[in-house]
Amino acid sequence: MAVLSSGETFAQKLRNTLRDLQPALNDDIVIVGSNVPGIHAMAKGDPGDLFVTMDVDTAIRRGDTDIIRSLSQWKASRDEPSILAPRDPETHLEINLLGIREDLQPDAVLDSGDNYVIFGGLNLIQTERIIVDDLVLPVATSESFAVEKMVSERTGIKRFRDMQVLVLALASSRLNGARSIYEKLSEEWRYNARITLAEAVLLIEQNRIHFPGDLPELKTFLAELE
Repeated sequence: MAVLSSGETFAQKLRNTLRDLQPALNDDIVIVGSNVPGIHAMAKGDPGDLFVTMDVDTAIRRGDTDIIRSLSQWKASRDEPSILAPRDPETHLEINLLGIREDLQPDAVLDSGDNYVIFGGLNLIQTERIIVDDLVLPVATSESFAVEKMVSERTGIKRFRDMQVLVLALASSRLNGARSIYEKLSEEWRYNARITLAEAVLLIEQNRIHFPGDLPELKTFLAELE
């Protein structure tokens, strides 16, 4: 089963990271990635089981990354220019820099020219502002994040981890909202999304991933997708 945590250590590191990252966030630099379900849960006051990660993903729609790279709590990674390493790994998570470009197919991957990579699937992301610990944070909506994971083509352990994050997102999603995003996909990507969701449902039924939502409702949602 993918690693989940209900303890305080990871939760506090995530809170510290969000607090010190928040000044660099805006409509063009938003939070995406595997922490999205947990951040939405924290905003509702009940984080439950958080998906344990080493980093917080930020997606840049336009502009440069100087505002994030200048944050004093992080430094450039020696090995990977798109990663900012925490100066104190005991208190903060890494920051991962990703890019969004609206005209790309979900499987596209491009070099931004500014030391981070643009992923086509991220153009599905819609954002909303939520409040965590009195911080206003621009974060991917649960619905758009779930659909982005449904079209993911990663394999192996990364796909398994994506499945866990996907179902956590769906558990807090308005399924009609996810459906409206799904319906804008091409026929090919709708097919891929259905395959991914069917695989996730099977993993739930096998007790290999944790789904805190209504499984019969999720299965009905899958059956109604075309």
